[in-house]
Amino acid sequence: MIKTYKWTILLTSVIILLPMLIGLFGGSFLPAEIVEYWGLDHTDGWAFASIFLILPPVMLAIHWFCILFTSIIDKNNPNGKRIFKLMLWTVPAITLASCGIFLAIAFTETVNIFALCSLAFGIGMLLLGNYMPKITRNRTMGIKTRLTLANDDNWYATHRVAGKAFFIGGLVMLVNMLLPMQVQYLVALVVLLVCVALPMVYSHRFYKKQLAQGKATKEDYKRGLGELNQNNRSAVVATIVVVASLIVIMPLILFTGDVEITTDDTALHVDVSGWSDCALAYADIDSAEYREHAVDGQRISGVGSARLLLGAFRNEEFGNYTRYTYTGDKPCIVLMLDERIYVIGTNDAAQTKALYDLIAEKIGE
Repeated sequence: MIKTYKWTILLTSVIILLPMLIGLFGGSFLPAEIVEYWGLDHTDGWAFASIFLILPPVMLAIHWFCILFTSIIDKNNPNGKRIFKLMLWTVPAITLASCGIFLAIAFTETVNIFALCSLAFGIGMLLLGNYMPKITRNRTMGIKTRLTLANDDNWYATHRVAGKAFFIGGLVMLVNMLLPMQVQYLVALVVLLVCVALPMVYSHRFYKKQLAQGKATKEDYKRGLGELNQNNRSAVVATIVVVASLIVIMPLILFTGDVEITTDDTALHVDVSGWSDCALAYADIDSAEYREHAVDGQRISGVGSARLLLGAFRNEEFGNYTRYTYTGDKPCIVLMLDERIYVIGTNDAAQTKALYDLIAEKIGE
């Protein structure tokens, strides 16, 4: 399939890399305040432009992984070409939508990031909901459980239900754009859970119904899954490798990493995992404020995990600010530096307070 669609693969790869032009030449058309604060020439301001320099290559790597993975696990699927073509345009669409959201952030001070995400996900779910009933049994795309993979009737029935769930979920996500931000998170979570859980529950009920009506037996399901695995041994191996890698990698991404803040006679240094480090000279700090509770805000770019919140953020109080903290409602320090704002903090309340006292002493507060 790679040889068959080599020109489409080349075109989609180029489309994925196009947003890099914004990172390289954005200074000529981005708003002045964005260029000044987030521009490539600022000590910490590379964050915004770097999104357009870092995200496309990462997405291109994902794109090629999907190409190789799909060409391996669905090479014997008679309908594999249709799945392959759909997959080829999925990552470019996600890349362009993500970069479009970042551009909206650059040009609109009051943009609701989550509303834009709801719009993108809503459109994607509508398209996916329309397409899911047409997907034939495969190992690349769809509701892939032991029951759906083992039986064509179960596969088609489950995906008809899944298509309806995703289509309705897409409509809900579009309406979700108009709701208060606090409600948007909850609605999105409920939609996601329903769209994932409902088809799986239905698949199991359909299986039980088939057994009760004598339309299928447990042996039929075992034989169907065995035949699929026998014809796609490489698919089984590839799937096991991917799942095992995710099991190992995801906990490392979500639950590891540190914010290390050290000081010397002239500056404090922030060294973090997975994002840019920075050094802040005491002479450049206009003021420092200690807060007992965390600062709320929307992440524009950076790293967000179960442990760390790093990168460029925005809220109503500060506008744009840079954050180096752990997750949770922990004490933090707000630093003002010539219209730039940093929110920093350690994982220990007493250590954060001691750091604030030292900074206050150094800047004469």
